[in-house]
Amino acid sequence: MKLLIKTVSIVAAIAVLIQISFLKFNLGNAYYGILIAVFILFLISGKELRFNYLMAWFVLAGFFSIVFNEIPSFFRPYERFIAFVAVMGLTGPLLNNTALQPFRQILFKTINALLVAMVILSFFGIAAGLPGMVGRGGFAGLFNHSMMLGPMAAIAMLVSINWAYNTQERKKYWLYLSMAVFAF
Repeated sequence: MKLLIKTVSIVAAIAVLIQISFLKFNLGNAYYGILIAVFILFLISGKELRFNYLMAWFVLAGFFSIVFNEIPSFFRPYERFIAFVAVMGLTGPLLNNTALQPFRQILFKTINALLVAMVILSFFGIAAGLPGMVGRGGFAGLFNHSMMLGPMAAIAMLVSINWAYNTQERKKYWLYLSMAVFAF
């Protein structure tokens, strides 16, 4: 089960980061189908299912908003709502059990590490003068837009500072702090 959780976490992290990177690879609706399948798999395989009633009210409010407001059909509100509930169940506090908890922890750590790597590579890519680093909106690095790079760099900086704060080794401490400087 642990190997399955780690494998699915890494695949999910890569799928998420593909959506914000410069890569033109898009799974379309299959992306949400994979998320729903993983969510159902972890619901079935876990024990001690706990339900968050406050989040259920939030989901219910979103559903009523779609039903009672006139939303143009080209926005596909029902499909987006199903995707929202799937992502909320898989990564958020809507449902919790013994299989979802380790999945979320591994997914969080994997996405943090990949974000830091993408930001650092973006910095060195622009420093080296690589032409692919300048995209929509100016310097975008490995991300699909410069407005995506800014928040991701801020997250990468905070993650690097957290890693530096929590390490006991002096070399890693300075490595993580230098990564935070590059992300800044």
